[in-house]
This record gives sequence, C-alpha cells and structure tokens, in this order.
Amino acid sequence: MAETLTMEPNVEKTSIDNLSAEEQDSLQVGEQMQEAQDNLLAGKYKNAEELEKGYLELQQKLNTKEESVQEEQAEEEKAEVQSTILDQLWDEATSESGEYSQETLDELNNMKVEELAQMHLEYRNSVQNQQPQSRDFSEADIKELKPRILVLGMSPHQNTTLSFFCTA
Repeated sequence: MAETLTMEPNVEKTSIDNLSAEEQDSLQVGEQMQEAQDNLLAGKYKNAEELEKGYLELQQKLNTKEESVQEEQAEEEKAEVQSTILDQLWDEATSESGEYSQETLDELNNMKVEELAQMHLEYRNSVQNQQPQSRDFSEADIKELKPRILVLGMSPHQNTTLSFFCTA
C-alpha cells in the first residue's frame, strides 16, 4: 500500500512581526552585538593600531616568559652539577678502594672555595630541614620483632621498655 505525502502551503514562517515585544528587543540587542563584533579586528580591536599594540605586548610577554624559563633551566643545571660533585665524593669515599679518582680531584681543584662552601651549607640546610620518618608498629610487627630483640641480648627489662614504646 502506498502512502501519499501532502504539503500545506500555508505554513506560518517566523518573522519579526510574529515575535513578542521582549523577543523583538532581544533580537535587536543580539543584532547590534553581532554588528559591533563584525566591526572589530580579530574580534577584539577597534583599529589596526590597537591590534598592532596588542600583538607587540603579547610578543614581549612571551619573550619574558621564555627568558625566565631559560634562566630557571640554567639554575637547575647548575644545581645538578653541584650535587653531582658531592655525590661523586661520597660514592668514591664509600667505595671498596676508598680512593678518589683523578677526575674528581681535578674537578675539586678547579672549583672556587666559595662554591664548595655554599654547596656544603645548602646540603646541611636540606638535611637539617628533613623530618625524620617515624613508623607506628602494629601488634603483628611487635610480635615479629620481639624474638629478634631477645636474640640481640637485651634484658627482659629492656624488652619491656621497648614494648612500652612500641605500643605507645
């Protein structure tokens, strides 16, 4: 069975006359805003001079940010180098041979005394500012550690004191 489609030519179209007074006012405000936006350059500037001024200001801000990022990277690299010499000294001092390599000694000789002193002060400051890590022991931890402590030769009194601190 075929269906027939019919069209009604009297379909009402929306026009300004069909809108309420409030809708007409909103439409007029919207059209004014669109017209004002169309007259602006890049949707923001009234004329070419303002656009150019805004572009130059943005360019200066970007250059300033790039310079500060480069400075920060240089400072970080310097800090890495400083910590590396201290790490090298520690690693070599605690190695099996306990001797410093010639490279490390040369690097130390080429450093200024002030730089080395500043590195040491910064290291001490960072170590001093670190909070010691503490841990709460559970009953299971205490039961596991108790026989080990007795093996170490603690007296029962010391063991009781340790239990008190572990449970407190």
